Amino acid sequence: MILRLLLICLIPFFFNNAPANEGFLKKVKDGEAYSLYEYGQRLYSKDPSKAIDLIMLSALQNNIQALNYLKSHDDIDGNIKIFLKDRTVDSSIDQSNIDNLNKLGSEDDSFAQYQLWLLYINGELITKPKAYVWLKKAAGNKYPDAMYSLGLLYYYGFIVPEQKSKALKLLEESSELGSPNAQFFLNNLEKFKHLNKSLIDIVG
Repeated sequence: MILRLLLICLIPFFFNNAPANEGFLKKVKDGEAYSLYEYGQRLYSKDPSKAIDLIMLSALQNNIQALNYLKSHDDIDGNIKIFLKDRTVDSSIDQSNIDNLNKLGSEDDSFAQYQLWLLYINGELITKPKAYVWLKKAAGNKYPDAMYSLGLLYYYGFIVPEQKSKALKLLEESSELGSPNAQFFLNNLEKFKHLNKSLIDIVG
């Protein structure tokens, strides 16, 4: 009986401290926002600074959990925290809306196309290849937030090869079209340059 109770108590410990499997680490390395957030949380007790960097990479991509986590966290730069406080992502979209969003996206509705990308960013039931196609379409339609998100991918080399010049062009155009996210990123570029270095240090 005592042995059984001991095992029950130890199961959560081993689960939380178990090494991440290769498939999960690949998702982290590839910059998948929901995986970055989850791994950042796992890492926090061992290396808070790098953990926050990973969660910031997730939040910059508009992952709701990462945004909410950083809003309530004390170890965040003041100016960044002020911006995050007012930054929201529509979390009302669920699986029942996917068919309608796909229909609207096929009709060249840029907002719907970008919402499909956000579903992927937040770990919903849409694949990376499909989500990326919708993002490219929305960015091609000059949807400011889509251009911002695509610019981030090029800046950090997520999904696409890293191309800083192309990234900055997209981010600057997005900013000119009124995206507060792009304006925020460009204004704090010096603080965000190192984020993927933390990622490389952690997962190679």
